[in-house]
Amino acid sequence: FVVVLGLGSLLPVLAVARRGKGVLLELSSRLAAVAEEALQTNKLSLPVVAVPEGLDKESAVARALKQHLPADAKGVAIMTELMSPDLLSSGVVPACVAAHAAVKARAPGAKVHHIPKTVELQATPLECRSERLKEFDIRPFNAFRHTTSNDKAD
Repeated sequence: FVVVLGLGSLLPVLAVARRGKGVLLELSSRLAAVAEEALQTNKLSLPVVAVPEGLDKESAVARALKQHLPADAKGVAIMTELMSPDLLSSGVVPACVAAHAAVKARAPGAKVHHIPKTVELQATPLECRSERLKEFDIRPFNAFRHTTSNDKAD
């Protein structure tokens, strides 16, 4: 059984549909409609479920999977082509974690695989003058901001 997180390039969805055992979970109802149209155009069938609460919300993903994932599934692949600038917040990693937990709750005996198995995270430090972070006043931290006249930062 294959759980596809997000429409992506559409090709994995069509390949899973051809195989016949899986479900597409899509955040956007508009993209879910595009997926359904593409499946129909190609004379394929695959359940498509819009999850507007977010693919990183385990309870929402669990509700979507409950209708489609057999409780006695032995093997489940969670596949995504999600491309996200917020890889660690509401992006790929939290969506995969939520899907993994939801699969294990629904089919506890299933061996779960992730495709892709790894991701590469690249980060660049960015300096910016900030005053607030959530409810915290972080203006004192600006003392470390690098400027040519700020010897505290050197």
